[in-house]
Amino acid sequence: MYAICHIIYGHPHTQELADLFGPEELEEHGFEFLYSVDSDLVPGFIGVKLSEFDEASGSSRVSEIFPDATEEQKSEANKKIEALPEAIRKHVGSADNYLIWTID
Repeated sequence: MYAICHIIYGHPHTQELADLFGPEELEEHGFEFLYSVDSDLVPGFIGVKLSEFDEASGSSRVSEIFPDATEEQKSEANKKIEALPEAIRKHVGSADNYLIWTID
């Protein structure tokens, strides 16, 4: 098993969202879920995936691993969040950069 870090611009799937909405309902509205063999909370997000790396990536430039979201990517992520039904959107904060860890 090894860890994978997904860098996203948007908003992650949180325990609060999981307590209120099923994954199928969130997927219908644009959330993407990530495979992880060991997780109490199914990792996922709404927004744009910018990059990923794992523990076997070796040496990399930080700017390559953690790229800034372009204006186009920011716009895309914000549109996805704005398109959420109000019942879901009120539990999703503003888009930002997040790290989402998974175990493969």
